Amino acid sequence: MDAYSLLFLKCTEYEVYKGETKVPLWQITKEDIKAKNVNFDLPWSSIQDLAITLFDILKDQRRNPDLTYLNLEEILVGISFLNSESSGTLISNQDMATIACINHLDDLLSTRISKICAHNVLMKMPETACLFEKIAFGFPQKKDVKITVNPELTKIIQRLRNCEFESELLN
Repeated sequence: MDAYSLLFLKCTEYEVYKGETKVPLWQITKEDIKAKNVNFDLPWSSIQDLAITLFDILKDQRRNPDLTYLNLEEILVGISFLNSESSGTLISNQDMATIACINHLDDLLSTRISKICAHNVLMKMPETACLFEKIAFGFPQKKDVKITVNPELTKIIQRLRNCEFESELLN
């Protein structure tokens, strides 16, 4: 199982409220979402708010020598299920906001992995390391690493939006 499959599985374990009950994401259906029977309990009010937060985290990460906390699963669930604000934002629709979030997240992961690799071989993994960073420790350490995860993140987000949980859970 590759890193993206593991990341998708971690996202399906993200706990949401279905009615009054807290359940893992894989237990919800598209009908639950359409009926607005699911509360994702996310810290952002809209996908535009998430895009701004990701941009701010990216700016902080570039300035900060230490890794800042990043809940990758929560961010991917947010990108998948947060709705767009109706007006008054620069990122005016759902698709543009989703693309902005994915691009910011791609840059953020690349920056974080470059920071890890720039320190040569670290003595211990930082507590704030997310799944991608844990995998990065297994590769030879190089400076200025550039990764592109856009296509894979887009696939994960589409599968989450479509509630396509069964095929991955059976593997």
